[in-house]
Amino acid sequence: MADFTQRTLLNGPICRRKAFSNALGLGLSVEDMPRHDPEACDKQATVASMVFSDVVDINGHRSAMK
Repeated sequence: MADFTQRTLLNGPICRRKAFSNALGLGLSVEDMPRHDPEACDKQATVASMVFSDVVDINGHRSAMK
């Protein structure tokens, strides 16, 4: 992976949780599931904020993409 300089590796909390596979099987995110898994929701939010931190600021305003 280190040879692919166009990619950035994230130090994020990716793990195996049943909530992720259940949501994916229904075409939903863990936030959209009728029964929330709070830990899965937190992990999803953390990864999303890491991925989109340079695109959308905390108030939802778009910033210039790098």
